[in-house]
Amino acid sequence: MSVDLPCLHEFTDSLASEADLYLRWKTPATLDVAGHDALLAFRFAIEMGDDHYALREAESDIEQALFRVNTKLDLLLNLMSRMLSGDPHEPFRRGVRLNPLGVAWQQTEVLPRGQHGQVSLRLEELPMLPIELPATLAGVEPRGHGFLCTALFNPLPRELKDLVQRYIFRAHRHQVAEARAERGAR
Repeated sequence: MSVDLPCLHEFTDSLASEADLYLRWKTPATLDVAGHDALLAFRFAIEMGDDHYALREAESDIEQALFRVNTKLDLLLNLMSRMLSGDPHEPFRRGVRLNPLGVAWQQTEVLPRGQHGQVSLRLEELPMLPIELPATLAGVEPRGHGFLCTALFNPLPRELKDLVQRYIFRAHRHQVAEARAERGAR
């Protein structure tokens, strides 16, 4: 399978969040039959990071409050299920570059370029609930003592893509603010 190189360049040039996150690449043989709700996880991660969730202006205060309670109950049930079932394949914490197009990370084992699978991420705001997104390994390059792997997400539903962009923008904004604060402290 050939990989579209302009897509890799677009991935490299896009606004991204860089952080140490738990990440695991799942091949088709290791995919879970029932994945976790990525929409719910990104919504909650954004809400946790900003301490608010912007809903449509047309909704009343009661509808907004009920939506928030419902979201938190869904998350609680997912977390309880996850804790009770356990994950025999815990992901490794590693440096991750995440943007709306995909994710890049460093690892010691070589992976086959073009392989379809799933990226399992745990965001810092929501470490108990992995976000699992279908992707294709678009790049595997030797780097240092390992390999730089780049997985491009398969087309995501519009709402999920918007939430990923919103989360990344917020995380990037916080990283820039922290860097400025560190420079100002010197």
